[in-house]
Amino acid sequence: MLADPIFSDQWEDRKVVADPIFVEVGILLTPSTQLSDEDWLNTPDENAVYYYALAGSWTYFIIEKCGIDAFKNLYIHTNSTQSREEIISAYNTYLGKPLNELEEEYFRFINQ
Repeated sequence: MLADPIFSDQWEDRKVVADPIFVEVGILLTPSTQLSDEDWLNTPDENAVYYYALAGSWTYFIIEKCGIDAFKNLYIHTNSTQSREEIISAYNTYLGKPLNELEEEYFRFINQ
């Protein structure tokens, strides 16, 4: 799950993903639940807006944390035909950290 931050100024409000509405509707918002095409396609249509917000916020975080070049490398080297395991491996290779560590940092980041 990588998304271009089309409206990058909106992603600066990182609390958009931490909003209590997501908890109310029972949506599990973690980047690792949206890695593959299969994950994305299994997202209920009525919740798509939440996952787009997550994708934008996550992309903003990755660029801020790891830099635009690392993000571009990850983006170039991942695609919809890869398995979850291959994508998780790519995070470690191109961003220099395991996905689970990045996720922990991400949730600290959005909750600041």
